Amino acid sequence: LTLLLVCAACALEPWRNTSLPILNRVEDLISRLTLEEKAGQLLSVSDAIPRLQIPSFDWGNECLHGVVARGTLNATVFPQPIGLAATFNATLMANIGVAVSDEARALYNAGNNGYLTFFAPNMNIYRDPRWGRGSETYGEDPVLTSQMTIAYVRSLQGNHLPSLKVAATCKHFAGYSLEESEGISRFEFDAQISNHDLEDTYFPAFQACVQFGRVASVMCSYNSINGVPSCANPTLLNDVLREDMDFGGFVVSDCGAINDLVTENHYASSVVEAAAIGIKAGTDVDCGDAYRHLPDAVSQGLLSEEDVDRSLKNALTARFHLGVYDPPAASPYAALEKDEVIGSAAHVDLALDAARQSLVLLKNTNSFLPLKPAAIRKVAVIGPQADDPLVLLGNYHGNPTHVPVTPFTALKTLLGADRVTFSQGAYVLGEGTWRFGDAVNAAADADVAILFVGSSSKSTNLSFPDLLSPATEKESLDRTSLLLPGVQLDLVKAVAKRTKTPIIVVLINGGPIDIEWIVNSPRVAAVLTAWYPGQEGGTAIAEALLGLTNPGGRLPVTVYYNNYTTQIDFADMGMTQYPGRTYRYTQVPVLFPFGFGLSYTFFRYDSFRVVPSSTTPFIDRTFYVTASNVGSMDGDEVVLIFAKLLNSSLPKHTPVPTKKLIGFQRLHSVARGRAATASILVKTDAWQVVLLSGERVTPTACWAILVGDVPRLDLCLEPEMR
Repeated sequence: LTLLLVCAACALEPWRNTSLPILNRVEDLISRLTLEEKAGQLLSVSDAIPRLQIPSFDWGNECLHGVVARGTLNATVFPQPIGLAATFNATLMANIGVAVSDEARALYNAGNNGYLTFFAPNMNIYRDPRWGRGSETYGEDPVLTSQMTIAYVRSLQGNHLPSLKVAATCKHFAGYSLEESEGISRFEFDAQISNHDLEDTYFPAFQACVQFGRVASVMCSYNSINGVPSCANPTLLNDVLREDMDFGGFVVSDCGAINDLVTENHYASSVVEAAAIGIKAGTDVDCGDAYRHLPDAVSQGLLSEEDVDRSLKNALTARFHLGVYDPPAASPYAALEKDEVIGSAAHVDLALDAARQSLVLLKNTNSFLPLKPAAIRKVAVIGPQADDPLVLLGNYHGNPTHVPVTPFTALKTLLGADRVTFSQGAYVLGEGTWRFGDAVNAAADADVAILFVGSSSKSTNLSFPDLLSPATEKESLDRTSLLLPGVQLDLVKAVAKRTKTPIIVVLINGGPIDIEWIVNSPRVAAVLTAWYPGQEGGTAIAEALLGLTNPGGRLPVTVYYNNYTTQIDFADMGMTQYPGRTYRYTQVPVLFPFGFGLSYTFFRYDSFRVVPSSTTPFIDRTFYVTASNVGSMDGDEVVLIFAKLLNSSLPKHTPVPTKKLIGFQRLHSVARGRAATASILVKTDAWQVVLLSGERVTPTACWAILVGDVPRLDLCLEPEMR
């Protein structure tokens, strides 16, 4: 009887009334909470409130490339984000977002906490190739990062707004791209960044995420910017994020960042003071436990209860939009069921398609690839990455829906087990060469040797054995060298020098690797980079090698020579000074440029036009590019449009990119002998330039418009600077 009376009372409470505006419901719920209860809702795992029948809420999971399914749960694992960026396909990114959020909502519908709010995507700019988390990003270009972010965030959050399928989080705001440098960790690192570089490089993707993605949440980063920790920075979180970018969601700290204000940044003298600083700066939710001390901060006069209410309002609004306090049947996503969605045939096919599109062909001497199975007696599969299912998954992944098929297993399936041999040859790390002899013998007895080498970003949350090595790049671990780790290059050289067997090298990697010797060696016929391709990656690689598919991805990063690491300090956040960072400002020779990628076929650009052709920059333009497949195989073509400033009315010494990407589109499955036309919308902000002060202006200027590296026309625009 008591329970019935409580439930009857609950039905009358305005915060439970789904017919009321969400703002009214949020304010009503806040009015019913004690200060201690309010603080308990702003922790990484919020407190349950039994008297109101409010359960605990887990604020943070991960879904960079698939739901991080915990415990015995499973989810589809797509390629690592750097591989998804290599597809240059925002439509594909949107489809993946739908699949990932369907699986997340289905897990929540099945009664699992922690599958509604996600700390993804990571859209920091990959400014330095040493960064251990670069593989979590969409590469080094602000436009590519922005477009992939918008597509993913919109599709994650669903098409029934204001109801959210899940809440995405754009992270890490801002200037985060270092784990540790010369003993300084990311927790204490003070990023010195100019106003120009903030506006030109570090802010644009976040602005796109907020304004066009309408993201529900933004995560502030561990690092400081110009002396102020990001999660304690009201200029960054209130003036820039909320006012300039018009952000209306909630800000969550990176995990432990509020406590770090005391222990790492030495910005607060106590955890109580740190909690007060975080709230007043605009960090609404603490991924940690420091906000447990908010009542003490109020009692000590460090902040007011109204300050706490403001953050709680931001946070609870997202929960209401997620439908946490509504009847389950009221959700537009109530029909998503775990057994029907998780690892469905459609999702597995999508993961395979994404892995196929992510492959980048870097070398193909005399069209050695694709292999012709009928002409092959035996293939030697060699290397530490060839038969390791876990390394394919990258990092921040959950349990895949099945044990990933490795490239070795996939090649056996397609060619027959009796035609494929395997030798590990080496570990990813370590100096041992005792396995080289076995690898050399296997190669000598084969018609072709395929060496799978690269890096590792292994997690440890799966039941698979750690077959070969620890990680070489990941969160908390940067690289110090751009060369192949361990003795892997020596393994390639041993096979090259001690046999006459043609060699193919397949890179399994996150960050770019200097493979100068491999590229220049006449003994290596072809090089394919596969990134960390996800649970279906082994199949995708085998298909491409055998010509069942045609690789068409492009590099979303510059591949530098290893001496780049001696030319600029890793902790130097500047973009424009020598030797320059990313393709936009690089002033030194590189091994492979941003946007590079070969194909088994050849494309010719036959026509190029711009509509409209007006000289005003304050209108959107559509660029039409027709590409004809003049080769012998069907294939995809990624059309990249760059702008290069020729002359302008800009003040002297204004930093200007060598060139900048202004649009892209992937043309799919263009049949040999046929043509397809890309239609690429370029917005008015493409013609903006950032002054040293950080101000954006549109100058009177002439721009060279390039398709790839080829100039197509000069576009002269004549506004007043503004």
